[in-house]
Amino acid sequence: MAMHRRVGALLFLLAVGAARAQDCGYPNDQPGRFGPHDYRDPTKDHERYLVDGAHFPTYLEELAIYGFSSHRSTIQEAESPQMIGGNIDYTLYAFPNHTRALYAMGVWQLKLREQDPNKFRELLNSIRLRTAECYFERAIMFVPNDAMVHLAYGAFLHKAGDLKKAAAEYQRTIELMPDMAEAHYNLGLLYVDLGDYAKARAEADIAYGAGYPLNGLRNKLARASPASRPSATPKPSTAPVE
Repeated sequence: MAMHRRVGALLFLLAVGAARAQDCGYPNDQPGRFGPHDYRDPTKDHERYLVDGAHFPTYLEELAIYGFSSHRSTIQEAESPQMIGGNIDYTLYAFPNHTRALYAMGVWQLKLREQDPNKFRELLNSIRLRTAECYFERAIMFVPNDAMVHLAYGAFLHKAGDLKKAAAEYQRTIELMPDMAEAHYNLGLLYVDLGDYAKARAEADIAYGAGYPLNGLRNKLARASPASRPSATPKPSTAPVE
């Protein structure tokens, strides 16, 4: 597991170097395309409905993240990497801060990078996709104070193994929304990964004190050291344990 994580982190750092070499552009850098709009804008309900329905339906989100969909019995030929990437790219131009689409693009790209870095680069070039980091950076450029974008970026970086930058994104989320239990929970998990159990327990106390339902952080702290168990007790929940 440790070796797999190190390899994943190395691949991610190589991709980050490519992202920095790539010009991420600006959210409105392609006149004539639909967007960009703020996904949170209450006046854009119709636009969200159209874009999500045509370019980011539930089954496509599931395919990007999990590789299969409970909403489709079979994966059709049309549901290719080009189709998945192209549709999420359209979604993220229309709504740069569409956090579910951002996270789906990030996880999907991470899987492709790990499977075959060369084919991944060829895919980016063939359909003119940006790197996942670019999509996140464009979202932050578009709406710097959207806490959910920073939370999603932190989750992506955490999954990729860039723990230092992930911590910064989680902390920025908490600056913008101090009471967001999920941000404290995720930051606690990250501190466990770093071996900083005191900080992990502090974040766990905040998350569970706010009623966060998942027990994964509590369980990790208990396995690490009984003294690290958070003091707060989560509210009863049927949610799956991490």
